[in-house]
Amino acid sequence: MYVSDYDSDSLTLLSPTFRVTTYNVTFKETGLPSGTYWWARLDGSGITGTARTIEFREPNGTLQPYAVAQLSGYSASRQFGTVHVDGKNLAVTVAYTPLDVRASSSVPAGVRAGAGIHPSPLAGRSSGSQRRSRSSR
Repeated sequence: MYVSDYDSDSLTLLSPTFRVTTYNVTFKETGLPSGTYWWARLDGSGITGTARTIEFREPNGTLQPYAVAQLSGYSASRQFGTVHVDGKNLAVTVAYTPLDVRASSSVPAGVRAGAGIHPSPLAGRSSGSQRRSRSSR
């Protein structure tokens, strides 16, 4: 929007200020031993950590795909899905259940349950920062 000042023969550009409303999208993990690395990815951006929750800030009105860690030795109650940010905070609970490795022939003898749990290949994210905020697209 432009405002003209005829007395000074000038034009002034007024830039509007837009405020994007964001909401928390929290992934809550249950069932993993304390200190186990796991990760969540929302709309292609991921966070790795050892906390029980991983939190993102997303703009209102978005429909976002997500994925969570599938860890060796555990079954996740959900691994992929979508969240619709619609005017409120939301939470996705992921329950991890230990697999019975004795029944699996793919686990070599002498390897204990839970061995092979690795952090995600998400580069640049660590347990030091388990929040991500995005104010606009």
